[in-house]
This record gives sequence, structure tokens and C-alpha cells, in this order.
Amino acid sequence: PQFARFDDGEGSEDYVVFDRNSRTIYSVNTQSRTVMLVHEKKSDLQAPFELVYSVKDLGEMKDAPQIKQHAPRHYQYLTNETVCLDVVSLPELMPEAVVAMQEFHEVLASDSAATFNNLPADMHAPCDISLSTFAPTQHLQNGFPIREWKSGYSRMLVDFQEDYQADPALFELPADYFTYSVQDLREGKVDFANRRMVGEEPRQ
Repeated sequence: PQFARFDDGEGSEDYVVFDRNSRTIYSVNTQSRTVMLVHEKKSDLQAPFELVYSVKDLGEMKDAPQIKQHAPRHYQYLTNETVCLDVVSLPELMPEAVVAMQEFHEVLASDSAATFNNLPADMHAPCDISLSTFAPTQHLQNGFPIREWKSGYSRMLVDFQEDYQADPALFELPADYFTYSVQDLREGKVDFANRRMVGEEPRQ
């Protein structure tokens, strides 16, 4: 209930832990032996132009197998009448996991908002800025995503286990890794070579 973990692909040792209580993301990189923190940030950022969101319900996926005696439905999520993402989802499947995923995307979006004004205007594509910053949870409003895709991207649910009992060790962070925040990185405060913050005394 307190944590979510995202592993970086099969066979990878890198992973992300999301603390739902503090709304903090910890990105663990085993090669560099670092942990990068992303904290939720408050923002009143407004989109640079009007963004109009809509959803097309394309109905049940009749050829897909039923899950929990329900057929997944195919939705298209649009911004300014452009399809941004196709999602096949199921509201009956793991609703608490969906809430955790929504919270995770909200924290990522709050961090994206903090640097949005550094993005050149010619990169303000409606779909991109909606998914990353202004409507990050739109695609989760109709349940757990069984499959989702857009140009150049696709992923799908392979398996699930509703009564899975996670080992608490999965959410532990390596004690000996160098830890810094994404904000420290942006402000040039991170001395990777010496594994310390700029101006910090060397560790004994």
C-alpha cells in the first residue's frame, strides 16, 4: 500500500521505487551506484495554449480473452482532436494499482512542470505536453492498461497476480549508493567524480 516499484526491463538491475506517502520517486542505477530523488513540486503552470481533451470509446475488444469475467475496452485519448494514445483497459482489474500509477505520473508531471519553460516553443506538441505535464493521468481514467501504444511506442500486460505478497526488501534502497536529487543535478551541485555534493567535504 505504501510503495510501488518499477523495474527497468527483464534482466535489468535498475529500478524505481515510489513512496506514495511522501510522494517521492527514487531512481536506482546499479552501474553508477546512485539513487536520484524526484520530489513532488507545487506549480501553477498554465499550458501555453488551449488544450482540449476527449476520449473515444471504441468498445470491447471482442477477440481478446476476458479478464475477471470482463472484456477489456479500447479507448483513444485525444488532445485538440489528435489521437495521443490508444489504450486497452479494464476498470475491474487492480484498481488500487491504478491509483498508485496515477500518483506516480502526477509526481513526474510536477517535475516536468518545473522545467517546462525551458522547453523551446517548437517542441510544444499538444500530445507530448499533455502526456508529460498537463494531463498525465488521462490514459488511466478507465482502469488498468492492458495494452497501450502510440507512434514508436508500445507495451502490454503479460501477466498479473492480484494476491501477490511483495517482499519488503524490494522497496529498500542501497545504503551505500550516492544519493542526490534531480533538482541538485539541475543546479550543478552534484560532483559525480568524487561522489559528493559540490562544496561538501570529502568523506573519510
